Amino acid sequence: MKNIKFKQANTQLLYEATKRGEASLIVPVHYINKPGIMTTCYQMSWSERLSALFFGKVWLAVRTNKFITMPAVLLTAKKTVFENLN
Repeated sequence: MKNIKFKQANTQLLYEATKRGEASLIVPVHYINKPGIMTTCYQMSWSERLSALFFGKVWLAVRTNKFITMPAVLLTAKKTVFENLN
């Protein structure tokens, strides 16, 4: 999935990524930065959409440390999440 810019995004995080042994590149992550919550949006490719349709699974991997075993996360496939976020 690809992180996409959306109307409500007010911050951009840049990180260095390496894809399959290729040279490093800077990847922007657009997000809303509010106290206590960071919201990002991702667009599925057609192959990812077909995979989700046929297999019914979406995986979420969150990097953690020894102090936080699983941070609170939201994973959804709705048109928008803004009516439910506080």
